[in-house]
Amino acid sequence: MSNDLSNQRILIVDDTPENIDLLGAVLRNYKKSVALNGEKALAIVKSENRPDLILLDVMMPGMDGFEVCRILKEDESTKDIPVVFVTAMSQVEDETRGLKLGAVDFITKPISPPVVLARVKNHLELKIVRENLAAKNSELEERNTYITDSINYARRIQNAVLHNDVHLHKVFPESFLVSFPKDIVSGDFFWSTTIRNIKLAAVVDCTGHGVPGAFMSMVANTLLNEIVNMNQITDPGRILDNLDLRVQKELRKEEETATFDGMDIAICAYNPDTRILTVAGAYRSFFIFIDGELMEIKGDRKSIGDNRKKISYTNHELNAGRGAEFYLFTDGYTDQNNSENQKFGISALRSLLQKIHARPLIEQRLILSEAFKKHIGNESQRDDVTILGIRLAASDDSKIIHYNGYLSYDIVVELGDKLRAGLEERVTPKAVKTAFFCANELLQNILHYSEDRNEFNRHERAGGCFEAVLRNGIIELSFKNIISAANYRRVKEKVEYLNSLTAEQLNEYRKNKIKEESESTSKGAGIGLAEVIRRTGNPVMISETDIDSERCFINIIVSVKSGE
Repeated sequence: MSNDLSNQRILIVDDTPENIDLLGAVLRNYKKSVALNGEKALAIVKSENRPDLILLDVMMPGMDGFEVCRILKEDESTKDIPVVFVTAMSQVEDETRGLKLGAVDFITKPISPPVVLARVKNHLELKIVRENLAAKNSELEERNTYITDSINYARRIQNAVLHNDVHLHKVFPESFLVSFPKDIVSGDFFWSTTIRNIKLAAVVDCTGHGVPGAFMSMVANTLLNEIVNMNQITDPGRILDNLDLRVQKELRKEEETATFDGMDIAICAYNPDTRILTVAGAYRSFFIFIDGELMEIKGDRKSIGDNRKKISYTNHELNAGRGAEFYLFTDGYTDQNNSENQKFGISALRSLLQKIHARPLIEQRLILSEAFKKHIGNESQRDDVTILGIRLAASDDSKIIHYNGYLSYDIVVELGDKLRAGLEERVTPKAVKTAFFCANELLQNILHYSEDRNEFNRHERAGGCFEAVLRNGIIELSFKNIISAANYRRVKEKVEYLNSLTAEQLNEYRKNKIKEESESTSKGAGIGLAEVIRRTGNPVMISETDIDSERCFINIIVSVKSGE
């Protein structure tokens, strides 16, 4: 740091001119301003001759030094100017009061010139250090904002390129995803596709996390699409063999043997005609439940892209049957430590899945998510976390839609179109119209009221489950989401009241509510539910499944006659 402080300006405030002259002589190498009272001092501070440090007397007529200091420290534009009291008041309580008001030092009269010079020099140097630090912090914040904005944009690109859970549900309608990226962008991703009626899904854990992991995820996604979608390879072992070679080639591993960039992956292929499930893994295991019995299948001990080993990846074939459940996951869940530095562990995950595998998928997703959050507590997340759960649906022509995941307005529109397409050749146009209205109304309710929420591409999404079944001449629409216990009680009371009304009373209720409620306050008035009950001519069924004392799953079922 330069010792030249001659450009620093000091404001001397004292009602005695002799004291000002003495301090001025001591500080002859600095620029100076002077004031004989507090009012003049405050005016100088606001002028173009703003001081870098203030030497302030306490006992002055009118506004004393304590009051001047208080005003300075309460003003955002002057609070950082160092104030040093120079006074004959030497009691401990006087000094304490001054320091509490924000002064940086206390010099007693009569002054010692060497002490004044030393303390002024120290406080000016400290001020310069603080200003430099503030400038550096501002620069760092600006750079951090730029970098964060760039990474957020990269996340939007990654989300646009990689498969989302809507695509997953097209391949495996009964499925769920648990995903906790460690950073803004993730090295974990899932992938799914259908080739010649073979349904494939994979969970991939790329080397690293954050930006490096995200780069690798884009490479892996592109290669999987080429190998499977373009080259039509559906055998999991062959897919991994090809992926291993392609990663080594793309990363030029024949030229650089010291790099270990690559990925671990679990991949499966399901043939619904033969009900054969084929799985293969690169350092990733699978949990599979067939007829309620758990099987653990371990992947080969070689990461994709590791050029130190030469193997062919092993296929494991299983007769999965109807209703089998299986889980693909990365190691971020099991390797996460808690406050006692204990990992969650594969055994604990195995035990948890044994307890919950038969439960509805929406409940499994919540239980797995909350078990992880409870385990991690206030600890930092170590790695990206991904769990993909799939239930192989039984052959059932009656089931039109099964969706379990996060909803946005676009997804609601897509589900409505899918429902309409699934019903058009099987029921009357009026029944299609009624079912479409009911589905749209209650999916909107999930969007508004579900307490399971996340963000995707800067848009908030709400978690829920929607199923449409056509059976025995009835279209049954069921909706499930997390809601607060208090909200459930209000909704239940509203539904029970509306169920008790006749069609004429429901129509009158709807008209009255529209009249008395403005658009901004009509939310929660029950207008949509009233119209659902009126159009279907059937009561809405409502029930709950407790989560804890404050939350529950709300289950709503609507029935529409297919012959209407």
